[in-house]
Amino acid sequence: MSPTPAFPCIIFRSTDYGSARDGLATISGEVGTVHTSLLTTLAGYGGMAGTDKAGSDWGKKYDEAVSAALDASSKLTTTCGRIGNLIAAGAHNHEVADANAKGVQPPAAPAPIAEPCHTSIVPTSVGGTSDEPFGWWLIKEVAGLVWPNGHQDQLRAAKGVWYAAADSLDTATAGFPTAVGLLNNQQSDEIPATVAKCSTTSNDSVEIQAAYRQIGDACDEYAQHLDQAHSEIRTEVRDMLIECAAWEVGFAILIPFTGTLSEWVGNSALVARIAVYGTRIAKIIERLGLKAIEIASRIGTTVVTKISSLGTKLAEWLRNAATRFARSEPGKPGGLGPKPPAVKPTVSDTKLQNILNDLYKGANNANRTGDGTTADAVRNEYLTLEPTEGKWHLTKAMESQRGLAKWLMDKSNANSPDRAVAIREMQNLMDALAGK
Repeated sequence: MSPTPAFPCIIFRSTDYGSARDGLATISGEVGTVHTSLLTTLAGYGGMAGTDKAGSDWGKKYDEAVSAALDASSKLTTTCGRIGNLIAAGAHNHEVADANAKGVQPPAAPAPIAEPCHTSIVPTSVGGTSDEPFGWWLIKEVAGLVWPNGHQDQLRAAKGVWYAAADSLDTATAGFPTAVGLLNNQQSDEIPATVAKCSTTSNDSVEIQAAYRQIGDACDEYAQHLDQAHSEIRTEVRDMLIECAAWEVGFAILIPFTGTLSEWVGNSALVARIAVYGTRIAKIIERLGLKAIEIASRIGTTVVTKISSLGTKLAEWLRNAATRFARSEPGKPGGLGPKPPAVKPTVSDTKLQNILNDLYKGANNANRTGDGTTADAVRNEYLTLEPTEGKWHLTKAMESQRGLAKWLMDKSNANSPDRAVAIREMQNLMDALAGK
């Protein structure tokens, strides 16, 4: 007698599936809120590192770390939404199979969770100025030194911003264990992989939180060294001024000065004394520069390399998951149908007009998707998880958004109608990339 064939046991609880899907949608939304709030706050911290060599060395590596961390954070938001969509797709497949077994009409495919693709651009930390101490011009004239003009108050405040973002991200992803518990109530082939992905994504969030705190620590550490350098330099400048004032050389050295050094220095011994102070101050600045390089090297190793790798891993999973999700549903999800063609604005600035021409390239296409704009092409790709008219438009949309933002910064004196158009188009792209 042949053995009775074994069939896999499938346990499907629709309510638990739905709750897990909703949980991931909530996590995605809250992670996105943390990301966008961080972007908004960091916009006020441009130029905090200064323009001197130490500040520039530190600031360039800080900027790299920020870019890598925000890129990973943006992909984390998308990943959480994608997991929710995969859960919804799995639940829908079970519902369709159950309906087919009963000979009834299967349910419609669920509306997908928005999978926003947030921007990751913030102002550079290199730049800005800070007040030089009275008498610094003497050191500048004699020794040619540059005042370390970073802002330690902003640097310290930036640490608080990064730590607060890490705490908020921890809160935003606190729902993963609940979602995993709901999924573990099911018994189906796709459950182990989904549970594993929830766990790894939760761990990815922890890595990003750690990166946020390490970036914050780098801000605070450089602020401490900058504060110490400023204090030591101010002491040297004060002592120099006291010594200079004591010299009876027949000229008023401390009054406002507009001429050249040779016009007011009649005593080479005095210049030599100023040069001595300049040498001491140069050593202080050199020590600050070495500390800046040390901190920059550390965040390059602990943040840039590690988090860039995490961002690459998340991006690779998103590419693969998009394919699996598209195949998991019967038929092709509905995309944007044709709309009336978008009317391309006309502006006076040539560079802005070129950007608009590219964004509205498909508006006059008889078989256009949506209104034919790049923004609607992106919206269609979120709905279908397939390229629009044979190619993806996400990268183009992000590059165009950056181009518009740069145009607005570079053309602060452009006429109001042109700026209004640029702002409106940038907002439309931001909405499309956010799944709106």
